[in-house]
Formats: sequence, C-alpha cells, structure tokens
Amino acid sequence: MALSALGGAVLLAGCEGDAAVVSNDEAMVTRSVDSVRMVTSENGVVKNQFVTPLMEVHALAKDPFDEYRYGIEAVGYDEQTGLENSRVTADYALHFTERDLWDLKGNVLVVGEQGRRLFTQQLFWDVTLGKFYSNVDTKVQDGPSESIGSGFEAADDLSSWTFRQVKGVVYVELEPTPAPASAPELQPDSLSQSPML
Repeated sequence: MALSALGGAVLLAGCEGDAAVVSNDEAMVTRSVDSVRMVTSENGVVKNQFVTPLMEVHALAKDPFDEYRYGIEAVGYDEQTGLENSRVTADYALHFTERDLWDLKGNVLVVGEQGRRLFTQQLFWDVTLGKFYSNVDTKVQDGPSESIGSGFEAADDLSSWTFRQVKGVVYVELEPTPAPASAPELQPDSLSQSPML
C-alpha cells in the first residue's frame, strides 16, 4: 500500500495544469502476504493444506480476486489415515473470491483420490460446482492408460471426465479368446480323382 501511495504521489508531482488522475482499482493490490501456509482441520484432524510464496489481494476489482504470481500447492488428506490423497499445483493462479473460481496456469498438476493424474497448461476449477474444465490440451493418466485431448471437463476428484476432442492411447486388458475351430485337413489320398478332359 505504501508503494502504491508513493507511486501516486510521483504521478501527481509530475502533472501540471488540469490533467485528470485516473485510478485503476482493478490493478490495485489492497493486501499482500508473503510465505502463506493455511491449514484446515476439523476435530484436530488436518483436512487440507495450502502453500504459496506470495498472495496479493485485489479487493477493489469489479470481480474481486487473489493473485498468486509464484504459484500454489494445495494438498488434501484422508480423514481416516491422515495420508495425502489429493494434490493441485500450478506456476500461477487467480482465485475469483466471490465466485470461488480458480484459474490455474503453467505446469498444472492435479492428483485425484484414486491416484489419477491430470496435466495441462491451464485449468479452471469451479469449487462451487465441484468441476474442472479446460480448453487447452489436457492429459489424464489412469494407471497405464493415457487420455489426451482438448475441451476437457471433469469432477474435481477426477472420478469421471470427458473430452470434446480426444487423442492418445488407452490400454485395455482383454481376456484371451479361444481360437475358432478349424476345418479338418484333407489328406491327399482322400481326394477324388477326376478324369482329365
């Protein structure tokens, strides 16, 4: 805030006459927090952990948002075992606070509760609806199978997903099928001899 005020003072000092000063509330950082580590727990059991080097709050924007210029890491824990069961990481993120919508960018990785892994360069996460979606190439690894495509939409636990345009390799285990019964082989001496004309 002090730097914003200083920048405004420098701008005013350099202006003479009837020049109008335009305020850009959309870009103004109203609060900045370094080295954020938030832990959510219930009855003494840790449920989630959120870590980021820098959080900048833009509370005066028309659509208020928090900006994470140096990335985020969010981890979910199993309530019974206390072990990690989900993870979301990205190089950059915006969180539109009133809509509870995340815009994740750059090396986005999501690990779901079933161990499925999602990789993309941009992913939207609508927390209210419990959905992920993306319009750029996205890859989902499910064991040895890989599904790649664009126009991606999924449940935010990766229990189900769809692509509008699919490409990639999917491995499927099939039961071996028995070979069809073949016709008996004919022996040369069993062939009837027909006279040559």
